[in-house]
Amino acid sequence: MAPAARGRPPGTPPRLRSHSCVPGERGAHMPRRSLQDTWNNAVIAAGLENFHAHDIRHIGLSLVAEDGASERVVQERAGHASATSTRRYLHSNERMHVDAVEKVDALVSKLQQGKKRKKA
Repeated sequence: MAPAARGRPPGTPPRLRSHSCVPGERGAHMPRRSLQDTWNNAVIAAGLENFHAHDIRHIGLSLVAEDGASERVVQERAGHASATSTRRYLHSNERMHVDAVEKVDALVSKLQQGKKRKKA
């Protein structure tokens, strides 16, 4: 659990500069150009267009945020120094809006029931 001692929360992946994310053929890190070429070939083979390796990071962080993680948790997972960078991963969706409205409705109903009891 040493990473937490260095200021990272438990479970936070190490920075890519210090640890290899994608090992090369000999076990060392894969050079950026080789990784990019491999990615581009896979995208072409899959018949995709305009799909970048960084999109996977964005999708993963967006899913974590959509699942209810706080802005701070997403920021720490991403390794962002500022919340401004993190906010691009925090998308609202229709379900989030419905949940917010339902919570407000429940609170208002509870308050109204409390007022009715006091009058009775």
